[in-house]
Amino acid sequence: MGLIRRMLPEPYREEFKEIINVLHIKYFYHGDYPKDSVKEEFEYWYSKVGYFVHKLEKALEKVY
Repeated sequence: MGLIRRMLPEPYREEFKEIINVLHIKYFYHGDYPKDSVKEEFEYWYSKVGYFVHKLEKALEKVY
């Protein structure tokens, strides 16, 4: 994931790092997720990641 992060321009790099730190490290590796609001947390991150991908797609359309 470090390679992908390094390939991203700012501000996408920092946003990607935040997403990875929470979803992959904190939640997946450490299992430290809000167990009393799993559905709400999933919906929040699903939306956040979807919007992040949308922004990357739009930025690429400008380049290519």
